[in-house]
Amino acid sequence: LEHESEHVVWFHISNTGQPNKFSLKCEATGDPERFMWFKNGKSFVVDGHRVIWQRAGQSGSITFLHPQVDDQGYYQCSVSNIYGVAMSHIFEVKTGVLNYFDRRPVKDVIVEEGQPLTLECNKPYGVPSPTIFWLYRDLKKSYAMDTIHREHITIDGDGNLQFSFVKSSDSDEYRIYQCAATSPVLHDEYRAGDEFRLLVSPAERTYICDANGLVRHEMHVEILNAPQWVDGPPADLNVAEESNAELHCKVFGDPQPIVRWFINGQPITDFSENSRRLLSSNGEILKIVNLNHDVDTAVYQCNASNPLGYIFANAFINVYAHAPRFTTEEDEIVPTILGQDVDLDCSVEAAPKPEVKWMDNKEREIKDSRPRFHILSNHTLRISAVTAKDAGLYFCHVNNKYGLNRAKRKLEVYKATQFLVELKPAKAIIDANSKFNLFCEAKADDRLEIEYWWYRDQILLNNASDSAYRIDIPNKLEIVKPRGRHSGIYTCVSKTKVDTLKSKMQLIVKDVPESPKLLSIDCNERRALVRWAAAYDNHEPITKYTVEYETAFHKNVWIPALTEEQTDQKTFEAVINLSPWVNYTFRVIASNKRGDGTPGYLKATCQTPPSYPYTNPKNVSAAGTEKDNLVIYWEPMSKEECNGERFRYLIRYRLDEPGTSWEEFEVEDPLQDHVVIRDQPTFRKYVVQVQAVNAIGRSLMTPEMYIGYSGQDIPVAAPENVKVTEVINSTSIVLEWDHVDPDSVRGHFYGYKILCWLVNDAGKRVTDKPKVTLAPPTERTAVLKDLQPMSTYQTAVLAYNSMHDGPTSSWIYITTPEGTPSAVRNLHAKALGANTILTSWDAPETARGRLRGYYIAFKGTTEQEKEEETWVPYPRSFYLYETAKPATRYEISIWAETGGGEGEKAYKIVNTWDVQDPAKPEMKITLSDSNSAEVIWLPPSKGMPGTMFYVNYSLIGSNKWEITDTVNVPQKQVIIRNLQPNADYSVVLVAKDGDRFTESEAQFFHTVNRTILIPDMTVVKKKELERGTNADRDEERTFMEYQYGTGCTDIGS
Repeated sequence: LEHESEHVVWFHISNTGQPNKFSLKCEATGDPERFMWFKNGKSFVVDGHRVIWQRAGQSGSITFLHPQVDDQGYYQCSVSNIYGVAMSHIFEVKTGVLNYFDRRPVKDVIVEEGQPLTLECNKPYGVPSPTIFWLYRDLKKSYAMDTIHREHITIDGDGNLQFSFVKSSDSDEYRIYQCAATSPVLHDEYRAGDEFRLLVSPAERTYICDANGLVRHEMHVEILNAPQWVDGPPADLNVAEESNAELHCKVFGDPQPIVRWFINGQPITDFSENSRRLLSSNGEILKIVNLNHDVDTAVYQCNASNPLGYIFANAFINVYAHAPRFTTEEDEIVPTILGQDVDLDCSVEAAPKPEVKWMDNKEREIKDSRPRFHILSNHTLRISAVTAKDAGLYFCHVNNKYGLNRAKRKLEVYKATQFLVELKPAKAIIDANSKFNLFCEAKADDRLEIEYWWYRDQILLNNASDSAYRIDIPNKLEIVKPRGRHSGIYTCVSKTKVDTLKSKMQLIVKDVPESPKLLSIDCNERRALVRWAAAYDNHEPITKYTVEYETAFHKNVWIPALTEEQTDQKTFEAVINLSPWVNYTFRVIASNKRGDGTPGYLKATCQTPPSYPYTNPKNVSAAGTEKDNLVIYWEPMSKEECNGERFRYLIRYRLDEPGTSWEEFEVEDPLQDHVVIRDQPTFRKYVVQVQAVNAIGRSLMTPEMYIGYSGQDIPVAAPENVKVTEVINSTSIVLEWDHVDPDSVRGHFYGYKILCWLVNDAGKRVTDKPKVTLAPPTERTAVLKDLQPMSTYQTAVLAYNSMHDGPTSSWIYITTPEGTPSAVRNLHAKALGANTILTSWDAPETARGRLRGYYIAFKGTTEQEKEEETWVPYPRSFYLYETAKPATRYEISIWAETGGGEGEKAYKIVNTWDVQDPAKPEMKITLSDSNSAEVIWLPPSKGMPGTMFYVNYSLIGSNKWEITDTVNVPQKQVIIRNLQPNADYSVVLVAKDGDRFTESEAQFFHTVNRTILIPDMTVVKKKELERGTNADRDEERTFMEYQYGTGCTDIGS
């Protein structure tokens, strides 16, 4: 380190508003990379606002622009680079004070030549105590100063100026002696203090010459002075007639000078009329009273003389005189508002002073009669609390001996303007781009016209160029798509020729931040310091600043370099690392929760000099694409990483075997990303390097070594002894084989592939592609999963590398066993009576074997109920459970069975009925031929249907009823046979549940003659219906769906 500050650094707090900055120095030789400061042992932040770097990035010296008491403390500077850290000594920073001198005029000191003299300096208070020095100052040249260097003049310990004896040369009419104070707190500045001027008179005394007492002679020396001005010669005067004037002719000399006055060169004593001319102060002051233009306008001379000489000066007195003339308009209309005060002006010039009177329109004089009428000293007529009666003409009469004049003032009195509608609300907060309207309305005196003017923060908006503002009617302001810059205080000004009204409101537009102001960009070879001022947040706190850069290589491509999230400062700075041989442009973007603001720019670029490449290409790899080549790959480096001209890549490679040497060559295309090296042995291990090179030289970083292999070939060996060692289940088996020699793979041994084709009973493959299972090279078994049960597969095994499959093993055939079926489909369950439940289902979607039958379980949901299980053979698909308990909730489960075992269960929940009579049934009758009819039971849509039915029928006209056999559900039809042709029958269907039964309404039908057969005739409640032809298999389903639909609840499948 070099050029450090003193051990104690003083500063003082300014009370004048002027900055009293001070600096702490910290300079370093070598190649410093980073400067840091510590205060009282803790890290100290150079905020870029109160404390700034003098040369950011190049020097550690800092300046305190606005020192505060809190800046006192112990400071230390640290500078570092890759080789180490250096620390400065510790600076103690203290606050001091130095008051100003008391202001005094220049003090004339009369002293006799040869006498000693002390000039005292009343030094101001200061901590530390100030240092006093003296200097000369030349009154003729205000900037001319010099320090005092004379043998007979010294400064004593108290700061007083000591003359051992005074010389005549110490005195000069324009020389001032001034004391001054300095202090460490002022940093090369000083405070000026008391001023003295010496008037040295020659030594007047008696001198004795004594020659050893033998001869004695006395001599008296008397010093005389010619006349001199004390305050300078008399000055010219320009005065009005009948006023007074004074001329001053102050002198000194020895003997005392005699002063004589002249008028136009003639002694004043020669004038007979001198009663108005008065002399005083020994004739040094001439006073003329009641000046007369014709008499007193002249050149006056002052002559001061004594035996040693004289001084003479001219002074011109101009006495002006004229008639009254107005300095404002003579005829003026003065508008005002009821109740206000109004001034009627009568500004007039006249010499001598005029007589002024105010008259009304009837020529009556207006006297000063306060508080209503008051005539001011400048002749203005003030009327207080104006009324409508005060309107009219007023005249100002003026005259003196040279003439008279008159001014006319017409007073017009109006009613005050008032707002009918003011701006509302007082404060509005809106989002950017949200349209906002402002409206105001005023009422004025009928004789007045109103103009409306719109302002934002004192900026006039009428006819503004900002397209966001629109004024289609004078008293309405529209803000179309407002942005943050449109926030402010808006004022509607209603203006007439006599008064102005203002209505204000505050509009806050929440928007993205404004552009930050870039203050400076300082660059060196390796880094840039970007400084910026805080952006205006547009009423939404700024959450971050982003520093971005673009390079000459990629115009309009901005890359984020740094994000600053500490946003509560006034100024910011960011250090950005740079690459050599690049032109950088920077910008800063402020962001808040509403988005990113417009970037802030500075028209300055950073151009860095070329250097060695800092890095080498990344993602280097090597692999062959053919059996006799080696391809080396890398990721091309960006232009910003080239660091100089003639950028290229140095490629180095060798076999990773003893006794081999490096081969190398250059690739001159910076965008190239690979190179092919031909005529290499198959699948050999290589070591490769890729290094960056430019016109300066090779990269500073040693390139890493990467391992790669030349190209691969087709494996030559097939696995042997392929066989099944275990059947896990119907879909999984274990296959085993013998390993192949790894050298036979001729490449990266990735492992084994097991190929598996599904074949049909004829042994032909039924899929285009095989099912492939992979095994690592260390394994000799594999589990083949997800096979189909009861199926045959053709299987083989091969070895493979990363590019080629080898030959397959001998094919073997595998047959999988039966599996367990999936759940049954479309399970339905319905209670038909108090003790009966009918279930039906469809076969499983996936049988995974040969279906044998179905298990059915019924369990009441109370704890006391035991589960009842039964089995029905395939293909039956319904079951009637007849031992249920009335009014009981049952859980029903059904599952299929194959040779592989029992399958998944499907569930239903059903409630049995209370013990009750079946609901009234309905029926449909279909005539089959002349002596038979089919009766179909139609269970009721509501109520308990019952579990069985039978039919009563009778030939009409007879009293004999026949009864059919009882039919159990799910069967729902019965055939009535042996009927008489061409006869009428009555039919009643009876539904039963246990011992309880319910009859349907009677229906009638007529059988046909044997010779007449009308096919497909049906009778249902004496209406014809079409006869169905469902097969027996669907009988129970038709019954269930017709009666109950599919509304049962699934609880599992």
